[in-house]
Amino acid sequence: MPKTIRKVLLEKAESALNNIDRLDEYLFEMDQLHGGRQPAITRMAPSLIDGHEAIRQLWKYLKSQL
Repeated sequence: MPKTIRKVLLEKAESALNNIDRLDEYLFEMDQLHGGRQPAITRMAPSLIDGHEAIRQLWKYLKSQL
């Protein structure tokens, strides 16, 4: 039986949310590993976190509408 569009979109939304969580984990690991030696990571981390959160909210909103 073919999946409905709703089910496919729900799966995609869940996958996207999981990917965003992994990106946050990778960023945290990068921040921990550089130990202050890479100021570029320190400078870009807040922007990446804000961007991840904005995308997370959009996917959550889409998921809630399905």
